[in-house]
Amino acid sequence: MSEPRKGSSLHATAAGFKCQPDLRYDMPVVFGPSELPLVSRWGYLRNISIDFVTDYESVRPLVPTRLDISREPVVTFCRRSFDDVDYLGGRGYEEMCVGVAVTDPDSDESNAGMFWLALWVDDARAAAVGRELTGWPKLGGSFSPVEVDGTRGWRFGLAEYGNALIDGQVSSAEPLEREAFSRYTRDCAEGGYSYCQRHFEAIVDGDGVSQLTRTRTVFTPTSAFVGVGSLALRVPEWIAAPHSARIMAALTALPVLRWLPATVSEGSLSIDRGTTTALTDETVSALREVGATK
Repeated sequence: MSEPRKGSSLHATAAGFKCQPDLRYDMPVVFGPSELPLVSRWGYLRNISIDFVTDYESVRPLVPTRLDISREPVVTFCRRSFDDVDYLGGRGYEEMCVGVAVTDPDSDESNAGMFWLALWVDDARAAAVGRELTGWPKLGGSFSPVEVDGTRGWRFGLAEYGNALIDGQVSSAEPLEREAFSRYTRDCAEGGYSYCQRHFEAIVDGDGVSQLTRTRTVFTPTSAFVGVGSLALRVPEWIAAPHSARIMAALTALPVLRWLPATVSEGSLSIDRGTTTALTDETVSALREVGATK
């Protein structure tokens, strides 16, 4: 084989790739700065939220130490359908979120929000962006279409590799009356916070980082209904659902002390990535060998 000419790319004198500290990047970084807008908009969102009160001692180990939870902690299961998402070129995706209502006692501002335990999505881009930038605990999942019974009922299902994880429904729903909807709209306009644990494991000869993050989200509703919610949670064998089996085991162990009214709302959502703050910043410096899970 002949030697490459001096002018070929193998002899290029240009500097190799290096991230610029004043620019934003997302994977894969070598193709240039991020194309994601700093403030993203989801043009359509339908949110089906089924909530219950659980036992404090049961759920406290799942929530970071810095955050406070009520002595009657509220767990929420939210089945979301998105459309007209800016960073997906107007496309949409499906999502299932599980979280615990929290506050941050070390903050001197309004700080109520949700610590997200697990989120399943059916779009790889939505999963990667959330995990990398904010620490949203996103996993892959498959969703059955939401069954809608007029304006009074909704049914949904989530699975991994065809194995059922979560089934839920809202029945006997009624629209919020004008005054209640106005209060709901005002509360949404003030926004809330999403809390996540962002974790990058250390590798050999390098440090990792573990951060509790907080991001402001604003939902603008156009309609809202309240009804009766119910959930069926399943714990599959690890071989059937290797991503979700241990998660479902922990969620199923949370006792339901009292069901709260379920809500179904539609509207739009915006998230300002410029508001994402690291509330804790711990260095992960030791790489430990872990045996096979199964």
